[in-house]
Amino acid sequence: MYNDDCVEVWLDPHNQRRRAYHLIFSVADGVWDGVQWEEASLDPQAPISSARKLARHEDKAWNGTAEAAFDRAEDGWTCEVRVPAADFGLPGVVEGSTWGLNIGRERWAFEEPGRAEYSSLTGTFAWPVGAFAALRLGVSPVEVSNLSLGALGVGESVLRFECRAPRKDLPVVDVRVTARDVEERSVRFTVALDGAKPVTVARTYTLSACPAAKATLELLKPGADVVLFRTSAESDLTSPVRAYPRGNLAFIGPEPWWVDLDLRIGEASLARGRLQVEVRSAAGRVRHRQRLRDLRHTMRLTFKPRAIGPAGEYALRFIVLDGTQELGQAEVPLRLLRPPA
Repeated sequence: MYNDDCVEVWLDPHNQRRRAYHLIFSVADGVWDGVQWEEASLDPQAPISSARKLARHEDKAWNGTAEAAFDRAEDGWTCEVRVPAADFGLPGVVEGSTWGLNIGRERWAFEEPGRAEYSSLTGTFAWPVGAFAALRLGVSPVEVSNLSLGALGVGESVLRFECRAPRKDLPVVDVRVTARDVEERSVRFTVALDGAKPVTVARTYTLSACPAAKATLELLKPGADVVLFRTSAESDLTSPVRAYPRGNLAFIGPEPWWVDLDLRIGEASLARGRLQVEVRSAAGRVRHRQRLRDLRHTMRLTFKPRAIGPAGEYALRFIVLDGTQELGQAEVPLRLLRPPA
């Protein structure tokens, strides 16, 4: 597809800047489509625990129903594209919604074989998603700002945003918050609007561990299902506690050994939660237990191997608790060796 003159389009319907639908329309009459996304995880080789490594993924199995039409002229060509909102699981286009967008053009009309010219809407061809342009689709009767979904994670999160009616023709709006894990739960309530200043709205929601947890915010016309604003975020919460150790071998001595933790825990649960650290022997006996507060989504725990125990096999278990509820755990095997003579 991209070895001929073509237009490449990346669409992020929820404007989350992490995932995009990728479509290629060839002047030779053909369409390629797939889904691309970026995922950041802790880099165990980095000197600090907050360092993240960005990986890009692609699912070529996704297929849409987009159409394209081309018109050739002596000195160029024109392309028109039609992309149904239903391809992205949307019942329709929400007036005033913002999508992430990038458009790239590839031109192969050169005498030199194999030479192409690339240009794009944003000046960055394809990636990163964070550099995409913002495509505003019309004007909404309700304006949303300072939106936070509360660090999508297991446990309790707080969804916060501000909204107002810029045209002053909408006195109230219905808010629907939907949380989906192994099941789907929705709550709907009414908020009074002020055309002059934003109204602050906050609502808690909970998620449990699952491969495709999702939180959705919708603003609707009162008493109807006409969507005025919609945004959502989805994340893999199969393993809400992830551990990245500095290897699985350590010599007994003064040199520190550490484990980086990636806690995919809801904002509210993380604020009041605690981390239980257990050192277990090869027989499963708990040799040491400690509980830590002041948790962060990325944190580094440093250990002195000589304080863990004598040479042998150990397991370090990390458990995140919100009250008496366990939100997730991870375990790291560790072999302690005697220092060489």
